[in-house]
Amino acid sequence: MNELILFWLPFSLSSAALVGVLVVLIATLRSRDDQTKLLQLFEKIRGEGVSASQLQALADELDQLKLEQAQFNGTLEQQLQRRVAEAQTQLEQQQANFAEHVKQQLSEQQNAIQEVAEQDLESKFYQRAARLVQQGATLEEVMEACELPRAEAELLYNLYKK
Repeated sequence: MNELILFWLPFSLSSAALVGVLVVLIATLRSRDDQTKLLQLFEKIRGEGVSASQLQALADELDQLKLEQAQFNGTLEQQLQRRVAEAQTQLEQQQANFAEHVKQQLSEQQNAIQEVAEQDLESKFYQRAARLVQQGATLEEVMEACELPRAEAELLYNLYKK
């Protein structure tokens, strides 16, 4: 699972970045088209003798273009925010999955270590005694359950009691 996350994480982040770049590129191209229209309008005004009514019509057209540009920019910003939020959600989900996977592996390794430790016959009694003390057993219960001499049981009891 770890390898799966490590494989897909860069791919998903790269895809999100590519989408963002494409959106910015489209916005830039559209902005250039609008700029071209504005330049054409200015050239028209400069090249011809324009009446006041024509000038007003051109001003209205300019206002309309500005309004369209503002709407487009707002839409573009919303799309970018939505895509960034989606990418962040995916990243958080992948991080959560990875964290869960790491916790599971850690738990498995701790269990394996515990099994290996319990296989050591000499330490088996001491580990069992330590667990009993941590669970609240009395000194006598520890001595009986683990067949330990009083001195060893007292040592473990003092070492592990809460």
